[in-house]
Amino acid sequence: MGRHCSPFRVAFTLVAGALACGGCSKRAAPPEAPKVLADVAEGERVFGCTVESVQSVVKPRRDDITRCYRAALGRNANAGGRLEVEMHIDKTGTAKFLGVQGDTFRDEEFTRCVFAVLRPLPFPIPDKEPCVLVYPFVLSAG
Repeated sequence: MGRHCSPFRVAFTLVAGALACGGCSKRAAPPEAPKVLADVAEGERVFGCTVESVQSVVKPRRDDITRCYRAALGRNANAGGRLEVEMHIDKTGTAKFLGVQGDTFRDEEFTRCVFAVLRPLPFPIPDKEPCVLVYPFVLSAG
C-alpha cells in the first residue's frame, strides 16, 4: 500500500499452527500452539514453510485485498474486522484448501473475494508435509 495516507488500515500477519497432518498416514501430528509472526525467528520453518516465504507471496496482493475491502465498504460503511483464513498448501505450492478459521468481519462476499485472490497464488513448496497455516487479515475504516 505504500506510505500514502489511507482511509482504512489493512494489517497482514501470519499465524501458523498444526491442525492435522493433511493427507498423511494414519497418525496425525500432535497439535502445537499456533505461532504468531512476531514470535517466529527469521528463516524459521513453520510446518514446511517459512513465514517469510508465505508473506512474500501474500503481501504483494495487498491492493487486491484492498479492492475486496472497498467493495465491502460499499455494501456496509462500517465494514471491518478480522478474517482468519486457514490454508493448506500442498507439495506443489498450491492452496488446496482455503477455509475460515475465525471471522469477525462477517461478510461472505468479502470472504469469497479474498479466497479468489489467494487461491491461484504460487505458494512456496513445503519441505516434506503439506503446509497448514492460518493467515489473518485485519481491516478497519479510519
